[in-house]
Amino acid sequence: MPLIIYFISGFMGFLGGHMLNYSAIMYSLDTFNSSLISGIAFSFCFGISLIFGWFAGAAIDRYSAKKVLLVSQNLHIIGALGFWLVFQQQGELSGNLYALLLSCFITGMGWSFIAPARMTQMAQYLPVERLPQGAIIYNLLLMIGFGLAPVLITQIKQLAGWSAVIELSLGLFIVATLLMLSAPNQFQKREHKHLLHEWQDCFRQLQTHTTSAQFLLAALVGLIIVGPLQVILPVIAEQYLILNPAQTGQYMGLIALGLIVGGIAAMKLKSYVHIGGFIFVALVISAIGMMLVGQTQNMILNCLIVFTTILVAGIASSFIVAGIQQQTPVEIKGRVMSMYTITSQSVPATSGALAGALTHQFGATNSLLIMGCLMLSATALLALKAQQLRRFQRFL
Repeated sequence: MPLIIYFISGFMGFLGGHMLNYSAIMYSLDTFNSSLISGIAFSFCFGISLIFGWFAGAAIDRYSAKKVLLVSQNLHIIGALGFWLVFQQQGELSGNLYALLLSCFITGMGWSFIAPARMTQMAQYLPVERLPQGAIIYNLLLMIGFGLAPVLITQIKQLAGWSAVIELSLGLFIVATLLMLSAPNQFQKREHKHLLHEWQDCFRQLQTHTTSAQFLLAALVGLIIVGPLQVILPVIAEQYLILNPAQTGQYMGLIALGLIVGGIAAMKLKSYVHIGGFIFVALVISAIGMMLVGQTQNMILNCLIVFTTILVAGIASSFIVAGIQQQTPVEIKGRVMSMYTITSQSVPATSGALAGALTHQFGATNSLLIMGCLMLSATALLALKAQQLRRFQRFL
């Protein structure tokens, strides 16, 4: 199967998945008028991987990424059907809330398995020296889906309602699954151990591959920004910049633009910049940008800050994913990619829920200040501990 089919399938699957995530946030704000509920819904979509991700990593190394992907893609289909049923209901709000959260939970289970399976499967298509470039392209498509989702939701919702949003997501999931049926599946079956022992073996190997482990820690710090931006930017747009729904969609589209430009820039910069040093600088700029977004009510300046913040975060994210792909041994790649997925989903979910609670208590601007300070502190700690990452200059 051509590499382009792998990328198309991944893009469609991730676009559909992010449409579900954003739908949970935006529908919660529209229906329940609560940043706290929207943060909880988002944490259910992403935070469940903290439980199921450990099973996902072991399953991928045991049974192959393709098998895990094809089975788990059905969870996103079931989750989308749950969202569709919620949007069809006209009953009490409490019933809608419980059904919405259940659908978010099922969607989160799907993310736990799908994301690491897709990332692990990349090694089926590319030799190790081309993995960084492939990982940057993959991450670019992922970020485009992440940024494009709220724009599509806003436009489709205005034209045809919430149900049409979910119907598009469902169609994307089905096509993405069908495209992977003929994917290669070169896999050497490994001896099964107790789940705990398999993870202990993975951690032991990471002690000798410290660069891979430190890229994982950098991902943890960098992803702190994702939850607050997803949960609070719509609040900033509506309450502080006084934008209408169409303008809010365009404002959120800055995320897509910043991520696209960031991913393209990463492909060009990877051979010229000091990778480790750039990652640390980008983390600092992202944290400061997050704090400034809530303090700026000038529309043009606010948009510039959002775009710049997302741009540098996108470049750093691409470098981090490429580093994990290349520096991780094949025999533990499923488990390491699962740890990255746990990080990429549970950290935004946790920071999103925390940002929602802080917004509920202190307001959106103070919430962004607190989360920015948290990210700056985490970056400083990482800089002190991650010596291998600080010295990392180029991909092989």
